[in-house]
Amino acid sequence: MKDFNEPGSLAPTGLHLGGTKYMVIQGEPGVVIRGKKGTGGVTAKKTNLSIIIRIYEEPMTPGQCNMVEQGF
Repeated sequence: MKDFNEPGSLAPTGLHLGGTKYMVIQGEPGVVIRGKKGTGGVTAKKTNLSIIIRIYEEPMTPGQCNMVEQGF
């Protein structure tokens, strides 16, 4: 949870989810962490009650994943 407050702290080590390492490409402190691996990626959003994780692959684009994220 502390990584959400400083998403840049994940840059050297990456974000590890389900045995997969994602390169952290962007974050908004306290709100969201975005990562990339190959042609896919991950977006993790922190809400008041939970963390919502979306993993995507082509043909979905990062922009499409972010539009889905904004619905939460």
